[in-house]
Amino acid sequence: LFTTSYIRFFGDEAPSYRTVARWTQWFREGREELEDEERSGRPVTETTLDNIEEIRSIVNDDPRVTIAELQEHTGLSYGTVHRILSDHLELRKIIARYIPKQLTDYQRNERVRICKENRSRFTEGRWRLSDMITGDESWFFHQQTGRKVSNAAWVAKDDPPPTLI
Repeated sequence: LFTTSYIRFFGDEAPSYRTVARWTQWFREGREELEDEERSGRPVTETTLDNIEEIRSIVNDDPRVTIAELQEHTGLSYGTVHRILSDHLELRKIIARYIPKQLTDYQRNERVRICKENRSRFTEGRWRLSDMITGDESWFFHQQTGRKVSNAAWVAKDDPPPTLI
């Protein structure tokens, strides 16, 4: 009788029978409220305006900073730093694109020097033809651009991804 009138009164918002039984048990044990009791563990109070501003300042100075470096600098947990970056500052980590199109005079001269060096190695027999890679593009990569992850930067939601030239 209680269950049908209870469901009729609350409709779809009615708590389950098990939930009501748990509440009943709590009240029998002397509890006076249904609010959650305090839990053990670290509180979520680390996400303060001061911490948010500190992280914003660090990221503005160095967009390629990692969460681990932010953790070390601020003393905050990984989860707190990540929450501040993604939820409060609305940043996301994006890997920079490498676009080798705009060459300086130094870069052009360096390419010529390297090509001459490669040619002399080949004619002197210090290099084999199988050591060369060819293609239909004229881009020459002489410099390590680092690992992909080292070229990642924190970027606001509507900003374009960073580029390496």
